[in-house]
Amino acid sequence: MGRAASVRRLVVVVAALGLAVVWGSAAFLKSLDPAAFAEQITRHHVSPEAWSSALAWLFVGIEAVLVAAHLSFWRPRLVFLASGLLLLGFIAVTAVAWANGNTEGCGCFGRLAARHPREVILEDLGFLLMAGAGFWASAGHPGFRRSGVVFAALLPLAVALPIAGPHLPFDSLVTTFNPGEDLTDLAVDDLPQGLDEGQVLLVLVGPDCASCDAGLESLNQIAATDGAPTVIAVYAGSRAEARSWALDHVPGFAVGSAPEKVLRQYYRKLPQVGLLSEGKLVRVWRGVIPAPADVSPG
Repeated sequence: MGRAASVRRLVVVVAALGLAVVWGSAAFLKSLDPAAFAEQITRHHVSPEAWSSALAWLFVGIEAVLVAAHLSFWRPRLVFLASGLLLLGFIAVTAVAWANGNTEGCGCFGRLAARHPREVILEDLGFLLMAGAGFWASAGHPGFRRSGVVFAALLPLAVALPIAGPHLPFDSLVTTFNPGEDLTDLAVDDLPQGLDEGQVLLVLVGPDCASCDAGLESLNQIAATDGAPTVIAVYAGSRAEARSWALDHVPGFAVGSAPEKVLRQYYRKLPQVGLLSEGKLVRVWRGVIPAPADVSPG
C-alpha cells in the first residue's frame, strides 16, 4: 500500500470513528427522552407540530443506524454522504429557526446541551468537514473485510435504541433534578412558602398520572406528621388546571403550579419527588411517591 493510500485509509478510519461518536452521543441522549426532543423540534417552528413526535423517533433511528454504519466501515463513501446530508439538513433547520427567532433549546445533543444557534451551526460545520474529508478519502474504498457482517450485527442494536432509550435509568443525564441542585429559583405560583425554607418534600405531579394519585395517601400522612418535611406539590400545567386537580384530590398539603414547559427539564416521568434542605436537593425519588417511613422527621 502506497503512502497516499495509507493516508486516505487513516482519514477514513478517523472520520468514521469521529462521526460515530457524534451520532452515538446525539442518538443516545435524545433516545432517553424523545418527548423532550420532540418539544425542541416543535419550538423551532420549521415543521408542523403534528410531525414532531414522529420526527424525533425518526432522527434517533437514523443517527443510530449511522453509528452502526460508521463503526462497521460499511460502504463508507455512501455513509459519509448520508452523514453530510443530514448535517446540512440540521444546519439549514437551525439557520431558519434562528432567522425567525425560534432558537430555544437549540442543539443536537438533547436539552441539557442546548447552545446558541451560532455555536450549533459552527459545530455542525466542523462535523460536516469531517464527513467531507471521509467522503473524499473513501473514493474507491470498497470498505473493510466483513464490514457488511459487522453492520448486520450492529443494526439490531441501532433499531433497539429508540425503543429501549426511554426506559434506561439515566434520568440524571437528561434532567436537572439531581442531588446537589439548587431549586430556590424555581418559578412556581401559589406557594405558601419559599422552597428554601427548611426541609421541603417537593412533589411534581401532572395530569393522567396514576402513580401520583396512588401516592396521595402517603403524602397526606407525611404532611400530617410532626417534624416531617413540609410537603409541597407542583402541578405541571396552568394555575386553573392545578386548582382543578386539587379540588378533585383534596390533598392535605399546598399545591402550586408551573407551566409544563418550565417543569419539563426536571423529569422524564411523573411523579418526581425531591427532598430539599434550604432549597437544595438532597434526595430524589423518580416515578414513585416515597412511603412515610422513607421520609424521616427532621
